Amino acid sequence: MIRSIKEIGVVNPVKVIKRDGRYVLVSGWKRVEGAIACGFKRLSILELPEDFSDLEVFTLIFFENYAQTRFSLAEKALAIKKFSVLGLSDAGIITRILPLLELPPARQTYQVLLELSSLHEALPIVHLKDWKLAAAELFLTFSLDERSLLLPLISGLTQNKQKEIIELFYSLKKRQGKSLGEIVEQPEMAFCLEMFRKDRLAAAEKLLLVLRKEINPGISSRGEEIDRELKQLGLPESIRMNYDRTLEETSLTLQVRIDSEQELRKAIDEISRSLDEKNWSKLFELLHNKTEE
Repeated sequence: MIRSIKEIGVVNPVKVIKRDGRYVLVSGWKRVEGAIACGFKRLSILELPEDFSDLEVFTLIFFENYAQTRFSLAEKALAIKKFSVLGLSDAGIITRILPLLELPPARQTYQVLLELSSLHEALPIVHLKDWKLAAAELFLTFSLDERSLLLPLISGLTQNKQKEIIELFYSLKKRQGKSLGEIVEQPEMAFCLEMFRKDRLAAAEKLLLVLRKEINPGISSRGEEIDRELKQLGLPESIRMNYDRTLEETSLTLQVRIDSEQELRKAIDEISRSLDEKNWSKLFELLHNKTEE
């Protein structure tokens, strides 16, 4: 934006409105900051009618951004809360705004977003990892104390791992009839939590293994066998094989890290060599759960 402003200036005027004898900037914060950074002393503005209500101003700005921006679930929640605070009726939000945000126009969705908008510690995670509505709904089933326990465990992880940890803890709570606090005091869980202080990523992987084992021992055992088979292939670190840890998908994903055509040829040669020298059939039998046939 700064490069653009230096080259051609600020093309679109920022929007202001007069409140209590002073101009209030309501749209164009980044343009103003960019103009200041470029040393501009004057800027074109578009003054909104002074009799515009705060709801009318926010609605105007919302639709202006709606045409240009893809909102995260966290941003959608904050927008819904703002509409509510400024006086738009529940029915108006549900029938008019939720469909625009590509969300189910239902009271349950509205309530979830309102509750989510007040979770100040969780909102950055929801935003950065682009949570979907289903993950947020599940997270909100946990009590306030449980959420405080859960957030440090999922912070910094990928969206998929965050979602899986939430789902597994939810299932374990239902199965054991215990609170999250009681569950994480169990020896294996407590060991994982201690690991988080030293190596977050390794601790998250260990926690997922423990949770999967608790929920479905058979799948967990098969996953361990698959990991052993992958290790025995002896492929270099630049070649990684990933699979769906729930084993609902039966395919492998191949990820190759290369910087040149030469490295690509080398990676292909390594995979070809492995196919000639190693037994891949056991790996695919495990993925397709055919080892007992």
